[in-house]
Amino acid sequence: MKMIVIADDFTGSNDTGVQLAKKGARTEVMLSASQKPSRRADVLVINTESRAMPADQAASAVYAALFPWCETSPAP
Repeated sequence: MKMIVIADDFTGSNDTGVQLAKKGARTEVMLSASQKPSRRADVLVINTESRAMPADQAASAVYAALFPWCETSPAP
């Protein structure tokens, strides 16, 4: 995995994935953080559906999406 992109909605996650794929990146879009990726992708785009959430809930959604990919635990 070379890059992880956190998106706040369905449209943004898919558009970002398409644009990166057009540049040659093997891109995988996850429609939720609980989805299991194939691990073949260069770029993983994770949709958090956090756009309309209050800031504290959005931060928690981003944390939950990134936590499985961190080598050390990020600050909550």
